[in-house]
Amino acid sequence: YNLQADMGEIRGLASNGEKLVGTSEHGGPRVDLYDANSFNRGQQVHFWDPSNPGWNEEGFDDVAFSTSTPMYFVVSGNSVYRVDEEGEVTDSWSINAPTSGTLNSIVGLAFGSDGAGGEWLYLADAGTDKVYTSKIPLPTINITNDPRAMATDGSSLWIAVDADPVDKILKMAVSTSTASVIASFD
Repeated sequence: YNLQADMGEIRGLASNGEKLVGTSEHGGPRVDLYDANSFNRGQQVHFWDPSNPGWNEEGFDDVAFSTSTPMYFVVSGNSVYRVDEEGEVTDSWSINAPTSGTLNSIVGLAFGSDGAGGEWLYLADAGTDKVYTSKIPLPTINITNDPRAMATDGSSLWIAVDADPVDKILKMAVSTSTASVIASFD
């Protein structure tokens, strides 16, 4: 198989569930989407950081895609960037090793189950020759007052509402005069 990038070699590869996602060596901050069957390159998602207008990081070493929040996670050096599907950088941080300080050469990213309904981000660091796990905090979820569906089981009212980046299901008590959320689920 031979995946082609128009700007140098492909450095990182993941899947978003439908297409392959690759990072290229050059060409600015972006990922390229490839057809999983033909390996033809299609859409490019260019990244921008609203808090840093001159930001032009390129040559990301790897990419991982979280289907639970639909977000790209890309890495360069010791910086991990969280990027939404439209290309906006929503967060970035450095990862600290438990014993050796900040990782400085992260070359691999992948998501995996933590066995309890959450996700781990696995990070391969060439500087320490180790693989680390990290919990990734969810991004801020903006909940609207726009209900999409409701159901009841007799004691609880379940309401699906629009939210960004993922919709929410709210569980509320039926037998109260004051509306209060008992629990919420992504």
